Amino acid sequence: CTLACDSVTVSFKRLCTMPDYGDYAFIAEYAKSNRAGCKKCKANIGKDSLRIGKLVQSPHFDGKVPMWNHFRCFFQKAQPSFAVDSTHGFYDLRPEDQKKIEAAASSAASGGEGKGKAGGKKRKRAAVDPSEIGAGDELSKDIDDVNAEEAPSSRSKCRECDESIKKGELRIGRVGSSERNGMSFQVTKWHHVTCFFANDSCSIAEIHGFACLSNDMKAELRKFADGMPTSEGDKKKLKGD
Repeated sequence: CTLACDSVTVSFKRLCTMPDYGDYAFIAEYAKSNRAGCKKCKANIGKDSLRIGKLVQSPHFDGKVPMWNHFRCFFQKAQPSFAVDSTHGFYDLRPEDQKKIEAAASSAASGGEGKGKAGGKKRKRAAVDPSEIGAGDELSKDIDDVNAEEAPSSRSKCRECDESIKKGELRIGRVGSSERNGMSFQVTKWHHVTCFFANDSCSIAEIHGFACLSNDMKAELRKFADGMPTSEGDKKKLKGD
């Protein structure tokens, strides 16, 4: 009887602490943990990464619960009813993430993610394999985590060979701390792929941003993370020297 009463008390407390979403239809926030799974790709959503969900009626109590998605997964299909003013937490996000959501919503609403107004063919998307999605589509800011992405410019230099990483080239690195003007902050210490794996190692499951890479870049990382080439010939071939 005591255990049953305790169970009811805990459930009641949980209900009392559930947020009241009011008339909001959607929610956007930074993930509080990495326990929630994306309803689209089924992979976990990394802690502190941007996530978006549709609010639906809970089957257990008189209130709404979020159906979470990675940011990119959420806008992979048209969201005609989505609006920032109907999104709980939108104005609490960082300005750059607000702009990112607005741009994605505008593209989805105009048919950028599906069939155009002129009746064009719907673009096919590569199927997402949950076992190969890595650590998600968002880059991490946590110390010692591994990030990978297509270099947006040619300004970054490899921390190993000190050569420039060309725009459009695959780059990978661990998050570390850096100091400037007496202030400490987290940065990803970027490397060429071959330079990174010459002195470090990781699995695909550890790589943040892996889900957003092209198929060729994913294949290149798999060759290193799973095969770990050791000969200089293999390394030069993959680096393109």
